[in-house]
Amino acid sequence: HKVLIWHAEPNQPNVLKLNFDWPQAGRYTVEVNKVHSRDGGEFELLLNGESLGILNFHTDIENGSTEKVKPGTININPGPQNVELRFAGDFEDGNALRLDYLRMEKID
Repeated sequence: HKVLIWHAEPNQPNVLKLNFDWPQAGRYTVEVNKVHSRDGGEFELLLNGESLGILNFHTDIENGSTEKVKPGTININPGPQNVELRFAGDFEDGNALRLDYLRMEKID
């Protein structure tokens, strides 16, 4: 099992970009499994330029706890897709992103 780990850095653009091809058009619910940590930060999730909100990876309780969230739904056309995670927090509160997975489930 693998987890994507990335840290935002001061005075940098701090945008993690991921690209992939998607085979089927439709409306999809986006699900994210976040891994919380004491150095976890806040990151805006965008899919093809559309913001799905802020994901908070911080915890004061237990490193490694996970949380599944469904930040939204989106229409997708087949072909190249772009996911962006933009640092949206304060460095004093944490700058780490730990992502177990991002999944899309077709709803129509």
